[in-house]
Amino acid sequence: MSNYLLLSYPLTIVIVLFAGCSIRKKGEYNDEAWSMTQSNALKAVAALMIILHHMVQSITRYGEIKKGPITVWNSFGILFTSIFFFFSGFGLYKSYKTKENYLEGFLAKRLPRIILPFLFTNIIYIVTLSVDRISEVRHIFTSIFGFTLINTNAWFIVELIILYVVFYLCFKKTRLNREHLQSY
Repeated sequence: MSNYLLLSYPLTIVIVLFAGCSIRKKGEYNDEAWSMTQSNALKAVAALMIILHHMVQSITRYGEIKKGPITVWNSFGILFTSIFFFFSGFGLYKSYKTKENYLEGFLAKRLPRIILPFLFTNIIYIVTLSVDRISEVRHIFTSIFGFTLINTNAWFIVELIILYVVFYLCFKKTRLNREHLQSY
């Protein structure tokens, strides 16, 4: 029975996802379907599902211990990571297309919001969990800055940094301008 109680987490997340939904009549167009509000809501749900995925991996030791239906959640991480990255990229592109001077200060605004928590959590991991795993001083620095992942679940932070820089360079340094993109 307690294994079935674990299902309350994903059910709660689904209820939160659909709490503000409305049903359109046949033939009605939903102007909000691809809005930033909807995209951010889906991104938030995907992030919560990823957190749940990591919890289930820990609880079930990556599927070795069966905990009822929630055990299948070990396989859902890639799905929700894909949803999160899709809507992140969609939001970046949509903002670029619709906001004047969107790329001005882009990296200065975005990177500290993900790098600083990343560095902070890496330091916490090193101090609390990995004291015995680090054999050389250089490993402290490579682990803090993410060249060596001390927390393997934090790989997506490194990916976000790379994707932000690539997005910025692609649109800042190329000849693609807003007028050209409007035709697509």
